[in-house]
Amino acid sequence: MDRRCKPAKRQLGEETAATHVLLTVDTVKAAASGVTFYYAGNEVWLAELVPADCIAVLAEPEI
Repeated sequence: MDRRCKPAKRQLGEETAATHVLLTVDTVKAAASGVTFYYAGNEVWLAELVPADCIAVLAEPEI
């Protein structure tokens, strides 16, 4: 079993680091790669697996 993919156990209400990362998904490239997207409602879209080359970190805005 690959433990790198296993989520860490957390207690309800436990505080975590305040680091936030915004990701963008190239949906056109992902769909061309065979990814199926499912509309979940409230502007939320889901997918089983998105290839890493279709995901990028959104650049932080300059302050």
